[in-house]
Amino acid sequence: MQKAKRYIWTTPRELFLAEGPDLYMNRVEESFQLEEHTHEFIELNYVMEGRGYQHIGDAVMEVAAGDVFYLPLGTSHVFRPAGADATKNRLIVCNCLFGPELLESLVSRGGEFAQLLEMLNKRLDLLEPGWKQWKDRDGEIRRLFGAMLEDYANPRPFSRLMLQTRFIELLVQLHRLEEQAGTGAPAAGRDDLMDKTIHWIREHAVERLTAGQAAAVAGLSERQFRRRFTARTGMGFLDYVHTLRIERCCVRLAGSGDRVADIAAEAGFLDVKFFNRLFKRKTGKTPRQYRIFTAESTEVGKR
Repeated sequence: MQKAKRYIWTTPRELFLAEGPDLYMNRVEESFQLEEHTHEFIELNYVMEGRGYQHIGDAVMEVAAGDVFYLPLGTSHVFRPAGADATKNRLIVCNCLFGPELLESLVSRGGEFAQLLEMLNKRLDLLEPGWKQWKDRDGEIRRLFGAMLEDYANPRPFSRLMLQTRFIELLVQLHRLEEQAGTGAPAAGRDDLMDKTIHWIREHAVERLTAGQAAAVAGLSERQFRRRFTARTGMGFLDYVHTLRIERCCVRLAGSGDRVADIAAEAGFLDVKFFNRLFKRKTGKTPRQYRIFTAESTEVGKR
């Protein structure tokens, strides 16, 4: 019996992107309603929360928080949550959409930019590369996707410049992941000890952490730890922990109707007034405004 031919529809570019080197960011709660499709643009996906499946061409793979995908032009795909019960099987994906012109504009700069893009396609033929997958081990890719989404959704002075700068940083981080995948070892120049300590910090961020505790995990003096930590993350220890907690709160605000005070407390913030001020400073919105914003973004982003 001849196998039935699948119908795969194409998402038009003009639905999200203008002409030229443009970027579009969204955050989507995946469901069973969307059909398998291709795009008239290139896509980077980051699984922010939950578990499920990614259908790419004839392949089906399990996905979970921290999975990153590069989907070139013409790649058919669809995400599916692990089950039909949306209350138990949430799958949240952040998407970065762009046309090949953006990559071409980087390649035209030559030097390291051309080298950077080789990870996506060795021949730099932007119409026929294959899709790729990586695993975000230390949260750096998540941080960049979150910052880019904020730059896009809540524009402020220089937000456009920051969005483009973070996109290049994202490509650099993916290049390093590609190097690790190719060698089976950490890329040259990586601080493996600090990476492991950062992973420990992320696992314990809701607790009453101190820099001294993290330094002990790393086996360093607190002074050495602070210096290496800032060099690795670009942030001070306390600011980094606060950022992790705010990210956790953002997920809860977007995915539940729980009280703001309860969400703040579970993330490690015991002073609600301090939490509200910090949240507004880091996101540009109050917690309630952010909840409304993400609800609207998720609805618009159901592509």
